[in-house]
Amino acid sequence: MEAALDRPRRSAWSIAAWPTRLAFLGLAGLFLARALHLGPHPDRLGFLQIGDGLLGRWPFESLAIDTYPPPFAVAMAPLAALARVLPDPAIRWLWGLCQLACLAWLTLACLRIFALPRSLGLVAVGWLCGWRPIVGDLNSQNVTLFLCALVVAALERDARGDRLRAGALLGLGAALKVWPILALPALMRRSQWPKALAGAAAGGLGAVAVAVAAYGPRAALEAFRFWIVRVIPQAGGAELQNQAFRGLVLRFLGPIPAARLVQAALGALCLGAALAMVLSRPATSARVRALDGLLLVLAGTPALPLAWYFYYLPVAPVAMAVAGSTAELRPMARRSALWLLSLGTLLGGFIDVDVVGRRLWSAGAACGNSLFGALLVTAAGFVVREAWRAADAPPRSLAG
Repeated sequence: MEAALDRPRRSAWSIAAWPTRLAFLGLAGLFLARALHLGPHPDRLGFLQIGDGLLGRWPFESLAIDTYPPPFAVAMAPLAALARVLPDPAIRWLWGLCQLACLAWLTLACLRIFALPRSLGLVAVGWLCGWRPIVGDLNSQNVTLFLCALVVAALERDARGDRLRAGALLGLGAALKVWPILALPALMRRSQWPKALAGAAAGGLGAVAVAVAAYGPRAALEAFRFWIVRVIPQAGGAELQNQAFRGLVLRFLGPIPAARLVQAALGALCLGAALAMVLSRPATSARVRALDGLLLVLAGTPALPLAWYFYYLPVAPVAMAVAGSTAELRPMARRSALWLLSLGTLLGGFIDVDVVGRRLWSAGAACGNSLFGALLVTAAGFVVREAWRAADAPPRSLAG
């Protein structure tokens, strides 16, 4: 054992073959280029307006821009203040580099939580399967990478046994943008659920309290009323970029009264099936719980009123889990997982306007290509989950 520890550890770069190195470098170069690109109409400019609204002590109310809970303005206020003294390119590059740092961290953290080797091949596979959501978030200068890293941080805290802080991180994420809370059921197991639930409540209520203090009671009340009364009921339309069930149903059925019922039923069915799997077959290890959290986020995202294609960014770490676990799967399960992952990546990653042209992309987007691509990757993740669950189950006692 000591001799093994004395041997120098070989780096992931030295172990990888050159084709793998080139694939990794190509994807890393693509992400870096998109992180520094000065594109038109980024979401970040809307975020600056939201932050400026707080700095001006008035809630910024716009159904076209501000669809976020009021605590989001508190998170954007420092950036808005920085933008008053720095040129916009500097703010853009700072934002992009922070996005890349989150991508690098959550990639390494998932390899660690999933007990996978630090392999350039696994990273390249995960990034390739999730390249379109990653690039989309970098192009749009949105917050999906930041919040996905927050979810992974919560799952890592849970893996370390710190359920209170894990829940608090998810509660904080939900106060900024609702979908991080979808990972919470993965933490709520048997005797530990009160800690996870209390942490989530503390994180969410703490963020609300900070928003009230920053806005002032009257302006905060107006901001929350605007979000609850105006934003929530009206969010999500029929545009091609809305890759949630609401967008899909509205595109096919139109704005008829039954459309919202249909999309709500589809969303509930999808998320309910994932929840039933997670709760009826409890996780047997930290890596299973972490995978559960990401799978619940993927299964629940189509149930949101609005889901841009880059919301499906968790397909990248799930793809790493699938690719890194093929040796643990039986032949039929291995084939099923790889087929599901490949088809999901084809739908969600390569039905892209820059790859197949506008006509084919429009047809795919109208039919929910990112939505169903993410669900196929989710199904592949559940195949791996069952294998991990069986492998990590404690041995049964032979007594009695």
